Amino acid sequence: MNAISNPQTINIETLLPWSEAKEVNTKAGRRNLRKATPDENFWKLWNNADSKAALKSAGISLGKAWKDETKWDAAWWMPISKEQVEKEKANVESSRASDADFNVPAPDGVVFMPFQRAGVKFLNDHNNFLLSDEQGLGKTPQAIGAINCDTSIKKVLIVVPNSLKINWARELARFLNRPMKVEVFDSKHFNPNAEIGIINYESLLKHTFPTDYDMILWDEGQYLQSAKSKRTKASFALKARRKGILTGTPMSNRPANLWPLLHILDPKAWPSFWKYAMKFCDAKNNGFGWDFTGASNIEELNRVIRSTLMCRRLKKDVLKELPPKRRQIIELPSNGSSAAVKAEMDQYNERMALIESLLAKVELAKVGENQEEYAQALDSLKEAQQMMFDQMAKARHDVGIQKLPYAIEHIKNSIEEGGKIVVFAHHLDVIKAIAAEFHGCAVVTGETSNKTYLENGKETSDRMKEADRFQKDPKCLVFIGNDAAGVGLTLTAASQMAIVEMAWTPGNLAQKEDRIHRITQVNPVLIQYLVIEGSVDALMAEKLVWKLNVIDSALDKVFAAKEINEPVVASKSVTVTQQELSSVPEFSAEQKAALKSCLKIVSCMDSDYAAARNDIGFSGCDTKIGHSLAEQAWPLTNKQCVLARKIVIKYWKQLPPDLYKSATGKESKMQD
Repeated sequence: MNAISNPQTINIETLLPWSEAKEVNTKAGRRNLRKATPDENFWKLWNNADSKAALKSAGISLGKAWKDETKWDAAWWMPISKEQVEKEKANVESSRASDADFNVPAPDGVVFMPFQRAGVKFLNDHNNFLLSDEQGLGKTPQAIGAINCDTSIKKVLIVVPNSLKINWARELARFLNRPMKVEVFDSKHFNPNAEIGIINYESLLKHTFPTDYDMILWDEGQYLQSAKSKRTKASFALKARRKGILTGTPMSNRPANLWPLLHILDPKAWPSFWKYAMKFCDAKNNGFGWDFTGASNIEELNRVIRSTLMCRRLKKDVLKELPPKRRQIIELPSNGSSAAVKAEMDQYNERMALIESLLAKVELAKVGENQEEYAQALDSLKEAQQMMFDQMAKARHDVGIQKLPYAIEHIKNSIEEGGKIVVFAHHLDVIKAIAAEFHGCAVVTGETSNKTYLENGKETSDRMKEADRFQKDPKCLVFIGNDAAGVGLTLTAASQMAIVEMAWTPGNLAQKEDRIHRITQVNPVLIQYLVIEGSVDALMAEKLVWKLNVIDSALDKVFAAKEINEPVVASKSVTVTQQELSSVPEFSAEQKAALKSCLKIVSCMDSDYAAARNDIGFSGCDTKIGHSLAEQAWPLTNKQCVLARKIVIKYWKQLPPDLYKSATGKESKMQD
């Protein structure tokens, strides 16, 4: 039957080669729009009154082509289907989800929080994604979780600020559940065949990148908010099967900032800044040119990106799932700092022989029966540690100066992502250099008077006024202090802290942390320790953070009460806690004899041979403890057995399996 005489037979779907549907807003509401160039058959239908009415009734319209007004476009306006609405709603809900019944592969001992599981599921469901969780919610682990989930990912490039390259390598070592080799690159060194390559933004301009990446990740994606910058243009050119951008501030000031990120992730959906700007940037011609600094249709923009590629959760939405305080070690690259770091490490190594000898005396006295001897050993260790700190002051200061550019970059990133931040350093010139970068910041050092006086009928001091200004002034985003600001001040306007230069006693650090982790704090707290790769601080930070976490978790109240201010030694030597000694088991005579035999075997080996055997090495402190316990003429006490058993378990590879089992009650791993 003739289509013109009976317009009801028109098949719209096959009438023209329609483009893919694109959602648009109209006066009548949301519609899916498909376009095509009219052909001869279409014009015959359009020029017939009956078939034209049928076409219009089906949602067909005709108009001049946007780019060439000498041509015509046929438009098919289709209603949004119920299925599409439901799918969009589900996607938006998943972009805000705080939990998910979803298994994230992870190494033993690593547990993803419920909202992180939901985040990884979102990333797993989207080929390209914008992970925009608020600062401190763990975007890096979630991105690594997505790599764990997708076993088809064999080759990854990760683009980060220079100061985060080492931190990403550490996080991959912790969270990655697949045997993929991680390599860190710079402007001179690059391997295009690396399984997982980490590179900084500036180095994107120095290399030619392959096109066979399975995934590319950009961290701190706010670095890409200018479409004209060289690093953004370089990112436009990168090719991968999957792409992801991580940033807590995808749109720092205005919608125009967001377009480069969207274009990187999905250039087909977001091809033109002009069209984007006309719709979402309230674009206007002010007589001197086009102004794209405005904002329009923001609710629609949020709905579209949430339903297609953005996952964003706020701290307040997942507060119950977060621990009250999180600590993170940020390891900075040693670029340009190697001489200062080496000088510091050389001094440290020279003094560690005495420290380890005293540490051994502390451990031996701890498991002895003479508490006075233990107290004296502890005092000697504290004195030696303080002497080391004093003698190394210049070397530590030099490293602090070298750390400044990275610390300033880190603070700027934190402000962009998370609002206010508290910064602690030690040396005045380091503090002043940081303060010079942040106009209007609050500063409290020993030079800030703590003398109280009356002002407007209330007692105050210069230090309190600086703290109050930070608490109340929305323009004051940074507070910088040293030990003078470590007690007595409330700084809960911030929930993030950066320790640029740290003390070596947990008590000192705990006092600083408590400036933001106290009554009136309503948000989870993130404490970040900034250390340079290979420095003494890098050695100390891991031990300090572990000790502070033990104190916070209240696993060892005796430890927390008595040893919070003991100096920390960055040693891998065996130690026992007061909690372990508060409930000591009874060791049999046979077990005591076996433990001593094990110690004799281990003590007869030199440190080089031990290192070759077990990849740990026999530390100087362990040597002294092992020899002392092995050589005593009388049987080990139960307390000494607790310490001896720890040493035996540590050096299990050097021991016969049967003797190891007799000493510890455990099967040797050699028999596994």
